[in-house]
Amino acid sequence: MSVVVYNSITLPYAFATDFKKVPVRDPLGDTDWCKLRFEITVQCLVNVNYLPLMAPGLVNSPTIDNAAAVLNQIRDRLLPPRKRLSYTFNGVEMIPQIQDGITGSVDAENGPKVQECGILQLTTETFLLSFSVVAHYWETRGDQTVITDNKPGNNVLYNRWTETQEIDGANFSRRVREGVYAIRSDNVDGQLADQIRGDLAVVGIPHGFLRESSKYTVTEDGLRIKYQVADKEQFRMPPRPAFKAKGHYYETLGKTGAKIWGQILLQLEGDKLTSQETLIQQAVSIGSSYLFRRMQKLGQSWTYLENAGARFEFYENKVEFLLRYFTARTPQKAANIPGTVLIHGPIQGGINTSEIFKSITCNVPGSEPGTNYTPRYLNRGTAGPNAPNLTRAGLLLRACAYYDPSLRNNIFNTATGQYEQGREVGTAGLNP
Repeated sequence: MSVVVYNSITLPYAFATDFKKVPVRDPLGDTDWCKLRFEITVQCLVNVNYLPLMAPGLVNSPTIDNAAAVLNQIRDRLLPPRKRLSYTFNGVEMIPQIQDGITGSVDAENGPKVQECGILQLTTETFLLSFSVVAHYWETRGDQTVITDNKPGNNVLYNRWTETQEIDGANFSRRVREGVYAIRSDNVDGQLADQIRGDLAVVGIPHGFLRESSKYTVTEDGLRIKYQVADKEQFRMPPRPAFKAKGHYYETLGKTGAKIWGQILLQLEGDKLTSQETLIQQAVSIGSSYLFRRMQKLGQSWTYLENAGARFEFYENKVEFLLRYFTARTPQKAANIPGTVLIHGPIQGGINTSEIFKSITCNVPGSEPGTNYTPRYLNRGTAGPNAPNLTRAGLLLRACAYYDPSLRNNIFNTATGQYEQGREVGTAGLNP
């Protein structure tokens, strides 16, 4: 005999018209067997006299006096998702039961999910009920004759990806990895999918490459993260601690061939945690060092500064160093060039650019570290016909009205802009 129990409602004398166990593989590669899908459809007779077996708590209810009243009571308990499911046949449990340590009844796919609760025949005291439910579980696999365990396993069900290599016309490579990983919603640790992003989707960078971009998308069910990571091969790597670097050296020769004019431009960019002062000093050091090497090549010990400048962005972590100089083409002619500014060699009334720009500080008034100011973002912006009246501004969109009484007891999350109730997706293992 079959006995189906869902949300504490026992369906008496159930006859299974459909019972399937379908292996579910990952959708990206159709490779990893990640869980089992249970599809159950049963029919049973429901009668007022069956209440002690079906729902003992409803026996003394004054409203239970006919089949229609019974239907109303049990339907409200059979329709909600994520309730405890049990299906026994000849005394053997066919559904993997909840893992040790989990409070609740959610399955591995935010279920179980009721598909149907229908009436096939209705009389004064008796009706035929058709009930269908779909659930997903991870089973402990082995050589057992009957496998009903649902022991704690890896919170991750699969992680599959593909890689693409693009080679441009100069033979530089660009590698792109795109993948999907999924967790089980009934994981014992109560983890969300994004909490393990660093273990599964933050990919190492090949030698000689820089990270171009990383993109992560959580799916609507909250159980999967789609990711895309792109790396680009570089001609030269940026200097520490910069994330990006640009720059050039430009040199011209006077028409008489006696003088050389040169220009060095360096642009460095860091992340939010990189010190702008450190970036400036690095840019000055690189520019000065390159000029020193250039002078050694020319056999010069004296270099005359035309101008130098350091620039940093107030509200982006970008810095720039510009240096212009001139010198003689040969050491013999260098002594005849008028000038008082010295960049390299003994300091004799000259100026050392490294010492000048070392004193730059990048703290911006009003935006110092620790400032907690956030702009006043209006819910609907400032656009619209009534923009001066900010309570009515931004009403640009219209949609068909709807009525959903189930929202009345929900909690509105101002951070996400969503109505929420109960636990967040993936937190089945947490205490209430």
